Amino acid sequence: MQLKDCIALSLQQRFKKSVEPQNSPQNSARLLNVKDAAKYIAGHEWYIRTLIRNRQIPYLVVGRGYAVDRTDLDRFIEKQKIGVLV
Repeated sequence: MQLKDCIALSLQQRFKKSVEPQNSPQNSARLLNVKDAAKYIAGHEWYIRTLIRNRQIPYLVVGRGYAVDRTDLDRFIEKQKIGVLV
């Protein structure tokens, strides 16, 4: 095997690793803790806690923390959308 073939193979393997989906909690879990829920909506943890405190989103008590269902977050986001007047 020539040097250029080795380099090409190495680059292919490196590129393949970088484009494979990662199994992070944000991508795979149905229930999200406050931190992951904040990341999911690109917001802050205090905002998620405020939504929970004001009962604007359904939640579960898990141990000493809270969990939010991803589908409930999606519904909340849809309700918050503001339509464009034409």
